[in-house]
Amino acid sequence: MDPETTLPRFWLFLARIREEIQRAQRHGRVLTLCALEPDGFAVYLDTAFRGKVGRAVRGHLRTTDCATVDHSGRLLVLFSETAGSGGEAAARRLVKTLNSLLFDEEEKPRRWRAAMVFYPQDGMSADDLLQRLHGLLVTRPAA
Repeated sequence: MDPETTLPRFWLFLARIREEIQRAQRHGRVLTLCALEPDGFAVYLDTAFRGKVGRAVRGHLRTTDCATVDHSGRLLVLFSETAGSGGEAAARRLVKTLNSLLFDEEEKPRRWRAAMVFYPQDGMSADDLLQRLHGLLVTRPAA
């Protein structure tokens, strides 16, 4: 575990994605991989903010889901057995939860840039999915 975020370190998250892909292949299931980054570069590199994000996420995911904060400060979330509109709805709920837990009522909620990819439609390996995800994230405005 990363002591800053209390989430699994990226390499452990990557191993989990690979395990879930193997499970999905065996059982004909789907996965959603989502990346979220708050608007404002300085915010997601701030260690206190990253720690708050990690603690907020831990308490609000299903036990079958997994999350990490990657090397660039992005929140990555794996939603197992979820795809399409279900993945989008889960990501929206997570952003709403993060904003409610991280910001006071007086503060304006943070805008988040999001991208998601789906197994098997967008890639057959963890590396394929992550590469596609990061490519999509670069082109997305914050919402």
